[in-house]
Amino acid sequence: MAPHRLGEADPVTARNFKNYRRDDILVTLAGPASNLLSATVALILLVLIKHLVPGGVLAIGTAMALASHIPGIATDNLPALFPIALFLYFVILINLLLFVFNLIPIPPLDGSHVLRHFLPYKALQVYDRVGMFGMIILFLVGGSFIFSVFFTPLLNTFNHILFTL
Repeated sequence: MAPHRLGEADPVTARNFKNYRRDDILVTLAGPASNLLSATVALILLVLIKHLVPGGVLAIGTAMALASHIPGIATDNLPALFPIALFLYFVILINLLLFVFNLIPIPPLDGSHVLRHFLPYKALQVYDRVGMFGMIILFLVGGSFIFSVFFTPLLNTFNHILFTL
């Protein structure tokens, strides 16, 4: 057995699954679940900063406004923890984007691995053939539509929690 190199990922060996369908779905959903968990941890940290650190509300509000590209946001006299608040808010944005993106059921994205387990055989054959053009289909169908339907409500939920807690 060759030695494991630092930074080298171990591939998933599906033949080791005890229950192929269930285990493939669980492995596939692990990535989006870790994205959602990371966004949730960042949200919790921002709520703690908001309540426990003087100037936390200003730092978080400014970070949200800058991340939303709102023009004319003043960035002078911000608390020292502003970079941390900005970083944590971008952790939320990036991980929610990855969460939604990975669940899109177009091959080769993770969402397609889940969907294919629920398709009848003939539909699966067509789905696999169409999958060769998955990314092209995604761009043509409109990634912005998909993100506006799923990402925006999810981000609004996180923002609402951050405002109300």
